[in-house]
Amino acid sequence: MLLSGPGGARPHSDLDLLVVCPVRGSRRALQVAMDRTLRGCRFAQDIVILTREEFERDRHIPGTVARPAWLEGRVLYERA
Repeated sequence: MLLSGPGGARPHSDLDLLVVCPVRGSRRALQVAMDRTLRGCRFAQDIVILTREEFERDRHIPGTVARPAWLEGRVLYERA
């Protein structure tokens, strides 16, 4: 999912990515690998990884990263 803060994206905004996927092994190692993949991009990015179960649990809870993603985020890629 792709998120932007209140007021929308600006020229120097960062990209907030919520990746919902299975986590096998170290979540941090997966995050670092994703960050390296995006390293050549010309913008800063924040990557948050949640499992499907974590996302489904947290999307109804105000104050969690899943809540605004569920309400306002855009799905960039979805595997059936």
